[in-house]
Amino acid sequence: MSGNPVPAGIIAALIIATSILSMGCSSTVQPSQENQNSSITVNNSYESAATSFEDAVSSLNGVDFGLGTGNATDSVNHILIVQGSRLGSTGNAANWLLFVKRANRTYVVNFNRNGNSVSPWGGKVPDNEIVVDQIVHPSDLFSNNRDVILATSHPDAPDTRDLTLSKGNYTLSITSGYGARVLVFNATTGALISSNG
Repeated sequence: MSGNPVPAGIIAALIIATSILSMGCSSTVQPSQENQNSSITVNNSYESAATSFEDAVSSLNGVDFGLGTGNATDSVNHILIVQGSRLGSTGNAANWLLFVKRANRTYVVNFNRNGNSVSPWGGKVPDNEIVVDQIVHPSDLFSNNRDVILATSHPDAPDTRDLTLSKGNYTLSITSGYGARVLVFNATTGALISSNG
């Protein structure tokens, strides 16, 4: 396996396609909600359809990879990349893609509120395994970095947030009517590494 990351165009196409399939072509915008601990007003348009990172990871236990009953090493899931699309203000996502190595094969598990599906993946993935109990989960990342993540949130121009976890970092892409930002966080500590705006 190569250490090169998955090409951004392929990732973006997968996220867009799975979001459309899982959410349909329309979405309902819910009223804004103000957090009691912050003066930032957030738009919760994705919250009703969102699922947690923890639920997505737990869903791997029930995935049928079609490998039959092999030895014990065949049943270990090695998570290499996690992508969340259309994240709400709490770090939950409308859709999760988990790139998983199992029995020397790579699969993409698509998880949302309707369940999960699995497909073989022939593209490049990094060798770095994501050890779930050694990272800050997205809900804590959003809670601990709320002010910087929601800095451009406004009810009249809701943010669209997409998150990628790979090679020890979270990369959060945020777009709104006010422009686009990319924030990079250390996945182990949750600390902000870089921001383009």
